[in-house]
Amino acid sequence: MKKFLLIFYLAAITVFSQSFDATVNKNRLGLDDYFQVSFTYSGTDVNGLKNFRAPDLSNFIIASGPNQSTSMQFINGQMSGSRGFSYMLKPKATGQFTIGSASIESNGVVFTTKPIVVNIEKGSPQSTQAENDINKEIAQDLFILAIVDKNTALKGEQVTVTYKLYTRLNLRSPQVDKLPSYQGFWAEDLDLPQTITLERENYNGKVYNTGVLKRAALFPTQTGDLKVTPLSLKIPVMIQKKKKTTGNPFEDFFDDPFFNTQTETVEYLATSNTVSVKVLPVPGEESYKDFTGAIGNFDMIVSIDRNTVKRSEPLILKVRITGYGNVKLLELPAFELPASIEMYDPVITDKINRINRVNGYKEFEYTLIPKSAGEFEIPAIKFLFYDIEKREFVEKNSEPIKIRVEKGPEFVSEDDDSGQFQKDIYGIKQSFDLVKGNPSLPYLDPVTISFTAIPIFAFIGFLFYMKRRERIYGDTNIMRKMFADKVAKARLKKAAVLLKNGVPDPFYIEITAAVTGYLEDKLLIPKSEFTHEVVSSTLNANTDDPELSQKTVKFIEKSEFIKYAPVDDIPGQMNQIYDEASSLISELEQKINFDLKAEVVK
Repeated sequence: MKKFLLIFYLAAITVFSQSFDATVNKNRLGLDDYFQVSFTYSGTDVNGLKNFRAPDLSNFIIASGPNQSTSMQFINGQMSGSRGFSYMLKPKATGQFTIGSASIESNGVVFTTKPIVVNIEKGSPQSTQAENDINKEIAQDLFILAIVDKNTALKGEQVTVTYKLYTRLNLRSPQVDKLPSYQGFWAEDLDLPQTITLERENYNGKVYNTGVLKRAALFPTQTGDLKVTPLSLKIPVMIQKKKKTTGNPFEDFFDDPFFNTQTETVEYLATSNTVSVKVLPVPGEESYKDFTGAIGNFDMIVSIDRNTVKRSEPLILKVRITGYGNVKLLELPAFELPASIEMYDPVITDKINRINRVNGYKEFEYTLIPKSAGEFEIPAIKFLFYDIEKREFVEKNSEPIKIRVEKGPEFVSEDDDSGQFQKDIYGIKQSFDLVKGNPSLPYLDPVTISFTAIPIFAFIGFLFYMKRRERIYGDTNIMRKMFADKVAKARLKKAAVLLKNGVPDPFYIEITAAVTGYLEDKLLIPKSEFTHEVVSSTLNANTDDPELSQKTVKFIEKSEFIKYAPVDDIPGQMNQIYDEASSLISELEQKINFDLKAEVVK
């Protein structure tokens, strides 16, 4: 009997020494605020836990989670520990919501948490004095600094802005609150490592852990004083819990940070400074009528696919500009061709390298159609740019290209000045007074008429098709809209490979690029103006579904922050985000208004 009571007593101690609790870092917040909910198991055997089940969180946007943490300790030879499962959430609507019970199994026993009630208000609740004091303390040891490599630049000259995180605190994965806006600039995000590496740096007499969050190359498109809006992150910060002073020296002594190891998570909004750039016009540009705004250092290569061609056969003329500078904005000045050569609008392609100084190439591919035979010369093509190193204008000129156009099997046009047209018909009877009509002549036969007319109409249709094709493929905006879905699916396919191989960081980057790139191409949103507000207003103008814009912006908010604070994947999270991205792009493709015929007519 005593042995039975002893076993029962030990079992009771084992069970009652275990707990599973739910906490939130705040239970009263605004609609645009993030908060953290944590489910923490405490006991002697944290390694034997299984079957964690989170409550229904459908009333919230899951920004991250579940993020797992484990701690162990030995006291008097006994091991105990805790394992936590936390989520960073954002409300979907105002009101009072209940976070239900989570459950977990330990050694065959299922533990559940108590429900938690949170109140969501339309605006952010007023901060208490204690919260203000905490924020002031955090601000001393955590901030984001925006740094530009130059405060004065020429129009079109690269300015690099870097956003660095400075911290002396224990942080968790931050969430993007607001991305910077580059109004008045063409912007290219520069490549960074997929994970943030922290380095120690002395700043204003204090040593901080620092890491680069984001770098962008900015190219001013207008003059004047331009501003770059701040980057804002919501960062969960681990701080020590503070107790009120009791007046008891003994209790206050043990509340010293050396003895107090209890922590809590506080969400802190870190916002960078606003940077300004004074943009000046290029000196002397008014004296060069052929200057199209190219700034940097460039070279030009002009080529043609062949020098001998038959009349009415196409020639391909390529002009490629390579170098560093505002490559994406490059334009060629107009150039003249012989009157007998017809030129179509160019197909433009480019390739940009985004490491430190932006470089690459932009290629213009022209289709030329010679209309008559003979020897012709494509004159030298001129490209003028401002050399940013030499601080002077530089002109690049190609060599003239000679081409020989031979007569083809085509019909002879009336504008052929060779006189062959008149010679070929000379001597044909010019009076029909002796010709008698014969209704049985073969050219009046319906079959003959059909066989004669079909090739003519087919040829006319082919000409219309080629003209339409050249109009489409010569307009980069139409091409971007047409192929936005294909480009996005190619990115999703690449993301699927990363998903299969279990590589989370590049996977999340590719998923984000698939959605944002699709919107940039389909809605013609410049990178410099890509903000949540612009996406929402442009989608509302191009669709009949106002809820779709909200859904799109929420997905971008959910996925974009991972670019700045990659986290390890948890089971199912990558699959879920992949499915959401794929479904969202398909829905956008169906509902965005795009009339190809109307675009071609424009």
